[in-house]
Amino acid sequence: MIDLKPCPFCGGRAERIDLDEDETDPNYGGSFIYCPDCLASSKLIFGEKVGLEEAWNNRKAAPSAEPGALTQEGEKYD
Repeated sequence: MIDLKPCPFCGGRAERIDLDEDETDPNYGGSFIYCPDCLASSKLIFGEKVGLEEAWNNRKAAPSAEPGALTQEGEKYD
């Protein structure tokens, strides 16, 4: 398994999730990578999952917020 880079949006620790516990789940057998801090995620991949970690690691980082922009909470960035 490849080490995952931090989330490109918030810098949080990314995790790979493999959905293989409940065969009645329509997403059974799928895998994705997500950030538990901001909930950003890759797409859900089924079948052979070659390249899942590489795709996450090669995503472009989110642009930095400009001073004066509002956060989701309505506060201004410094």
